[in-house]
Amino acid sequence: MSKWEKKKLGEIGNGYVGLTYSPEEVSESGIIVLRSGNIKDNKLDFTEILRVKKELSEKLIIKNNDILICARNGSSRLVGKATLISETKEKMTFGAFMMIYRSDFNRYLVHYFHSLNFRRQLGNSATTTINQITRKMLDSIVVPFPPSETQKHIAKTLDTAAELLAMRKQQLEELDNLINATFYKMFGDPISNERGWKKTRIGEFAKVETGATPDRGYITYYRNGQIPWVKTGEVSKGYITASEENISEIAIHETNCKVFPVNSVLIAMYGQGKTRGQAGLLHIAAATNQACAAIIPNNQYNSEYLYRTLKISYQKVREMGRGGNQQNLNLSLVKMLEVPLPPLRIQNDFSKIVAKIEEQKTLVKKIIRDTQNLIDALTERYFK
Repeated sequence: MSKWEKKKLGEIGNGYVGLTYSPEEVSESGIIVLRSGNIKDNKLDFTEILRVKKELSEKLIIKNNDILICARNGSSRLVGKATLISETKEKMTFGAFMMIYRSDFNRYLVHYFHSLNFRRQLGNSATTTINQITRKMLDSIVVPFPPSETQKHIAKTLDTAAELLAMRKQQLEELDNLINATFYKMFGDPISNERGWKKTRIGEFAKVETGATPDRGYITYYRNGQIPWVKTGEVSKGYITASEENISEIAIHETNCKVFPVNSVLIAMYGQGKTRGQAGLLHIAAATNQACAAIIPNNQYNSEYLYRTLKISYQKVREMGRGGNQQNLNLSLVKMLEVPLPPLRIQNDFSKIVAKIEEQKTLVKKIIRDTQNLIDALTERYFK
């Protein structure tokens, strides 16, 4: 591979910085403006689109086989993510924090943009004050440039692996949809409760508690900590099997922290963005911070059922928040939240079905990891 010719991106193609527009130019009848959120898993995603009405120069109109790149972002992790636009079904442009790279070799080069080599070169040239890729930086990136037939072979190999990865991820999503479909089939909509299940306040059938944040000024509360300590930003993971931080036994004894048992259902009472109202289920014994409400398991309800109910009811739970510009939940509100409570036997039946589906998900996740490792190994081999 080292014998291949090397060329700078500026020698074989052109990069263009995206469109600047004002809020007044945003219009539902305008042209689509692609932004960083439209790149997900190296694919183009139109879940959220923005349109503007504005005259465009020809170079800002996206063409087939353009590579769309995130050029600026508050998170350095997102800078450099890229996707190949293989087909344009309508006129589109791209925002000022994005770039387009245009060349005759993009079906090969897009895989280079996904490589560690590309990110390493960005890391060597990126500024420290803002997270960005400039036109000059992009032009200076050096890429392996094999003969045309070799480029086609590499692109075909990596395209095939990427398609397999996408299929497995789709399979995982379908298994998640199966869990939701099973819930609705067995219990109906928990919000409208068309099945007429008895609705009960959480505080009437379970104990609800919260945790604390040990003083970070006391290093002994965190040093060599062995007790998982969950924060609200981790609740959205769903099943919680590990934590970003641990605390010590000293913290448990000297602060208001406490360890909650496996199968405790967590609700994020406040936090940034979409955090408030998220639900999670502890698969490990863990402490939490004070922004988490922990619903302690008992023999009156099934934790899996309650977790899924709260997850489906996210918007309802979120809207219960009160207080100032950043509305919060509190323990009293969580305790007063009414949920349908079908017979425990049916809840347990649902939990058993979910367990079997989760076994299938575990197998699919392993295949996804193995496929991603294969792609990473091939990409490193081709572009080292």
